[in-house]
Amino acid sequence: MLPTISIPDKRNGSRWSRRTRLVFAASAIFAATAAWAVPAHAAPAESSIPDPAAGHNISDRVDTDGVTYTRSLTPTLTFRPTAPGGGSLTAVFYLYDGDTIVQDNWVWNVPSGSVAQWTVPADKPLQNGHTYRFRATTFRSDTGELADDAWVNLQSAYSGQMTDVAACGVGNGTRVQQWPANGADCQRFFPWGTGDGYYQFQAKHSGQVLDNTFCDVDNGNPVTMYDKVNGDCQKWTVEPQRVGSGVYKFAVRNPGKVLDQGCTTRQGTVLTIWDRIDRNPCQEWKIVPSPANGVAVQWLQFTVNLNPPLPKR
Repeated sequence: MLPTISIPDKRNGSRWSRRTRLVFAASAIFAATAAWAVPAHAAPAESSIPDPAAGHNISDRVDTDGVTYTRSLTPTLTFRPTAPGGGSLTAVFYLYDGDTIVQDNWVWNVPSGSVAQWTVPADKPLQNGHTYRFRATTFRSDTGELADDAWVNLQSAYSGQMTDVAACGVGNGTRVQQWPANGADCQRFFPWGTGDGYYQFQAKHSGQVLDNTFCDVDNGNPVTMYDKVNGDCQKWTVEPQRVGSGVYKFAVRNPGKVLDQGCTTRQGTVLTIWDRIDRNPCQEWKIVPSPANGVAVQWLQFTVNLNPPLPKR
């Protein structure tokens, strides 16, 4: 039996009292067993999945002694998105400083096979003498079908375990827990930008997103999976904590509290929301690329140098 919480449609209202809801949620969560079997799920048709991002490049480029330089503080990043059968694609760029995503950008409706490009904005210039890298991914603009290199794990900085949808459940209210990495699609997520500075973390196996259960405001309220409705209890900020370290806090818009794993290494621990505590690793998470189906993520590392050494002749 899947460890799910039977939740009435909270967006259409509920007659349950807050006390009844919390008691019901708690009993459903902690009655579940801790040994999960991962069910098989049918993979999307390969013929429709966009190809992994390839052909990464940067403007004002100079290559010397195996090092790629750009002579611009606002370079243009490019790659060539493609998909079987062609079509219109959305290109997503992720710019890293060390292990931290410092900027991302989405370019919509790029014809398959053409070059997608994004210029680093003038109000967020890169630093001269600093080294960066970027990766990219693609999804179909009409259906939202994602390339295999789009997916990431959300890893606890405290325990090293992954954010995991219990038993790979697909029902609204399925609990979200920490669990050792196992390569399952229910540990893979894609951070959908909602266009207002927030993200929805969509699970690969179900298409559902991380949800602050019942939109409750109490410390310890469990995080579960729910169909995507674009509500404030499904929108999360992605907040770098120490640039270069690759750790972030995830704060849900309603009520502004952060994702917390309870300062434990016990597998199966339910993830909750909690008041923000600075530099608390129990509330810090890593975004780790986790491509599906054996594909590789392509990176381009480069150093900003307005006067780079010239290639030897």
